[in-house]
Amino acid sequence: MLTGFQPITAMVRLKPTFGVPMKDVTTRLGNCWKRGKFALSLVLTATLASTLPAAAQDAAEPLPSEIQALITEIDQAASAENLEAVMENISRDFTHADGLTYSSLQDALERFWARYDDLTYTTQVDSWERDGDAIVAETTTQVTGTQILDGRVLQLDSTMRSRQRYVDGKLVEQSTLAEDNRVTSGANPPELSVQLPEQVLIGQSFAFDAIVTEPLGDRQLLGTALDEPVTADGYLAETPLEMNLLPAGGIFKVGRAPALPEQRWISGIIIREDGIVMVTRRVRFETD
Repeated sequence: MLTGFQPITAMVRLKPTFGVPMKDVTTRLGNCWKRGKFALSLVLTATLASTLPAAAQDAAEPLPSEIQALITEIDQAASAENLEAVMENISRDFTHADGLTYSSLQDALERFWARYDDLTYTTQVDSWERDGDAIVAETTTQVTGTQILDGRVLQLDSTMRSRQRYVDGKLVEQSTLAEDNRVTSGANPPELSVQLPEQVLIGQSFAFDAIVTEPLGDRQLLGTALDEPVTADGYLAETPLEMNLLPAGGIFKVGRAPALPEQRWISGIIIREDGIVMVTRRVRFETD
C-alpha cells in the first residue's frame, strides 16, 4: 500500500479554465482514467507495431519474413480499425500474462476503437530468437493519440516494452515487461518528473514521487495516487477518485511491496488551474 499525505475530499470549484465543480471533474477523470489506461495497454497488446525494422537490433540475421509480414498485416488492419482482420492474425488460444484471452482482447479493442480515431504506433524490435517452432520477440512501442471527452481533449502518450511469441504465423502469447502511460489535458498541463522503480523485491519499501517541475507561485495543486493490481478485469473497471489538496509541489508516497510476487499499476493524477496530467506505470514485485 502507498502512504503519504492524508486524503482531503476536495469539494471546491476550479477557476474558470475548467468551469465545473471538482466533484464532477473527478468523476469524469475516474472514468476516463480507466479508459485511458485500458486503451494504452490493451491496444499495445494487439496492434504490435506501426513500423518495424527489417532486422532485430541484436539479431545476427534478419527478422523472419513471415513474422515481418504478420506484423505488417496487423499494423494495416489496426490502422483501419478493422477488428476482424486484426483478430485473424491472433491465435484463438492467445494468452496474456495479465489474464487476457482472445475474446476479452477482441472486446477491449472494439471498445477502444469506438473512442479513439487518430492513434499512431511506432515500434522497434529490440531482440528476437527462435524457440523450437516459435519466434519470440521483445519490442518497445510508443503510442500517441487523442480522445474528446465532454468537449475536453485528452492527449495519450505511452511507451511499453513487451515480449510476444509467434507460432505458425499467429500471435499466441504476450507479456508486458514495462509500461509508462501518460494522459494530459488543458492549455498547460503540469510537467512532471516521475520517480518509481520498475522492479521491487517482495517485502521491500519503495518510493513513488510525481513532482511538478515548474514553479508553482500562488497556484494550488490537487491530486491523488492510485495503487491497483494488474488483472484482466482491472483494464475495464472504473475507479472513483478522491482528490487531495497537495501540500507540496507534487505527490510523495512510500509503499511496501507485497509478500508474494505480483504486478501493480501505480498512478498519479495532478490538477492545476491550467491543466491536468495523469501517469501510470507498472511495477513488478519479484523475488529476485
